[in-house]
Amino acid sequence: MSLRPKALVPVVQVVVSLAIVVLLVRQAELDAVVRATSASHVGWLGVALLARAIGLTLHEVRLRISLLPNHPRPLLRVVVIGWAAGLVNTVLPMRSGDVVAVALLRTELAVPTPAAISAVGVTALVEVLAFATFLLGVMVFGATRFDELLGSVATDKATLTVSLIALGGLVAAVGIVLVARRLDRAPEPASRGLGGGLRSTLRGAGDHLAQPGLVAPNAALAATQVVCMVTTFWSLLNAIGSPVEQPLLAVAAILAVGTLASVALPPSLGAGPAAVSVFVLGFFGVPEALALAYAALTWCVSVLPAAVLGSIPLWRRLGVLGAVITGSGARRGTEVQG
Repeated sequence: MSLRPKALVPVVQVVVSLAIVVLLVRQAELDAVVRATSASHVGWLGVALLARAIGLTLHEVRLRISLLPNHPRPLLRVVVIGWAAGLVNTVLPMRSGDVVAVALLRTELAVPTPAAISAVGVTALVEVLAFATFLLGVMVFGATRFDELLGSVATDKATLTVSLIALGGLVAAVGIVLVARRLDRAPEPASRGLGGGLRSTLRGAGDHLAQPGLVAPNAALAATQVVCMVTTFWSLLNAIGSPVEQPLLAVAAILAVGTLASVALPPSLGAGPAAVSVFVLGFFGVPEALALAYAALTWCVSVLPAAVLGSIPLWRRLGVLGAVITGSGARRGTEVQG
């Protein structure tokens, strides 16, 4: 029986990831990598793990905020659902955890599907804006160094791309608010099919984005998330005793390129962090052994907090998710403990 194209995607990702890791390992002096990893500073590793865990939790707190004003739900239960979805995002590519979050919000907390989609979308939109603003600032102030890393033409293109992403996010937010207001004045359609669901999603997102009292804490926590992300990668540089003179630029480059790689190759598969670390840190003068040690620590710090926070919540919800996937239908408001 032949596999369908969609079923081949994860197989290809695993193969590509393993191939990249094997190539990197074959070129490295494994003894030096092991020594560099073993000599890592435990205190800085602790800071990185803590910052990663805080960042993951802040994302889920923001998910709860994004449900407002129309669908307030208990903070702890939303956070636990978010932890489960976050683990899926860590393990699987293409933001698969967002689909899980929508499904669990609907089945466990009786949040209508359009409202759950709008909450997940608003959470992501605000985070993209915060991250793009950070990258843009670093690229502007560190333009000379990025010119050396990428070349002036590529740096200009990258800066323009990030600027367009930030501007596009702002335009999208304003557009959603305007469309939502227009939909509020329009009569309800007779049919509640796909069009009705889209209307409800846009109205839910617009209701949130139109209220400064909700957007402000959402954006503030998103900025704090970015700080946690930077702290995580910066702490890992300190953990390996990195000789990088401009660690913020190195972290920004790793985050920028790593974010693109993680779309197709999630942190759990290892290829993204390994390849990005060796390429970027090599440019900043970090020896290959240290760069690979950094890649190994990045993998651990990316996966461990998500696994610790999300494993039990996800395990306890596998039955609900299985019912959703098979179409047997978990009831709305299904109670799940923990």
